[in-house]
Amino acid sequence: MEHMTDPQSNAARLRELNDTIRYTMWSVFRVEKPLPAMREDAVDEVESLFAQLAEKDVTVRG
Repeated sequence: MEHMTDPQSNAARLRELNDTIRYTMWSVFRVEKPLPAMREDAVDEVESLFAQLAEKDVTVRG
């Protein structure tokens, strides 16, 4: 008996898995020199990056 699968239903199952599975990445960074006392520009840049990532369903914690 030959097993046939509907490609559309398989694609739907894969999409459902991708919508529910979360992946984790741990990253640690070190700065070469101290950050300046005025950090508003750096904060603005990072907050902008986090907003862009959130639009792509990426969660940043820590």
